[in-house]
Amino acid sequence: MSIGIIQPLAKCRRYCERHRRARNGSVRFIQIRFFLFRYSALTLNGHRIHYDRPYAVEQEGYPGLVVHGPLLATLLLDLLHRELPEETVKAYSFRAMSPVIDTAPFFVCGQTDGDQGKTVRLWIAGNDGTLRMEADAVLA
Repeated sequence: MSIGIIQPLAKCRRYCERHRRARNGSVRFIQIRFFLFRYSALTLNGHRIHYDRPYAVEQEGYPGLVVHGPLLATLLLDLLHRELPEETVKAYSFRAMSPVIDTAPFFVCGQTDGDQGKTVRLWIAGNDGTLRMEADAVLA
């Protein structure tokens, strides 16, 4: 996978290296704010932590709006599709590790594994370098 980013490459590599990933992983910098309300409507998700900032901060104690886990999983698949457009995903699994908040940037990363590129490791790293979500995709 090639690298496609909107941040200095050295900064993105540092975040990926914190998660013991190879330096040649794909990284995309995302700002998510405008997606949250629309994604809540699309998925019929009425939980206010995703679109009502005063509620999320004052009632639930988050520092901002919480980004939907399935939206993050979709962004990981989007990265895979952009980097490997000819490939077909046979299996996909993901696991959220900690919340992504809309006020902080985060990184969408991926790297093919050594098995002839048939497995792709994907992950979301927070701006502080913490692992927020990890995923595996098996290609057909």
